[in-house]
Amino acid sequence: RMGCVVNASSTTSCGALRDNLWALGGELMRRRYDDDELTRGDVKDALRQLIDGDAGPLIWPHITESQQDALDATCRKLNRFLRDRAAVRSSVPRED
Repeated sequence: RMGCVVNASSTTSCGALRDNLWALGGELMRRRYDDDELTRGDVKDALRQLIDGDAGPLIWPHITESQQDALDATCRKLNRFLRDRAAVRSSVPRED
């Protein structure tokens, strides 16, 4: 519940976020199945490729424009969450 915990969103928003993450996961699996290079690579890298930039992947079979817009917004939130989390991890001193 990445966004729900961070933003204390409503149940409806959390449901939409869940649905969009589900669609993103399905698209990630479809692309890894179809692309040998993505299959051999790290899942985190494949996910970052899908959500890199200002929008999410175009979903196949096609979804409505409003559903795609919602997915794009979720991908931007996820991208920001992962980027912020990486920044926090890199700023914390490691104990070796």
